[in-house]
Amino acid sequence: MNKVVKVTMEEGQVALLDRYAAERGVSRADVIRERIFAQVGGKRYTAKDLSALISRTYRASNVPRSEVERIVHAVFVEIMSESREAASPGL
Repeated sequence: MNKVVKVTMEEGQVALLDRYAAERGVSRADVIRERIFAQVGGKRYTAKDLSALISRTYRASNVPRSEVERIVHAVFVEIMSESREAASPGL
């Protein structure tokens, strides 16, 4: 049986999630499930890994943190998508 899980996100994160889901013709829930179980190069990435990446990128740049978050999220989604597509050609 499925259980309902509620997640709180920033507006920018929800917008990114909506755009990604719309581009692929799937629901937000499908995207979230896909991302949770995604792997790149045999490594499973977590929200903690993403947060650390944002922090490292912010420290190395002269860009407002909100912009860094938006950019890193977009790049992260693309990298994860490419990894999934390479692992599952034709999907």
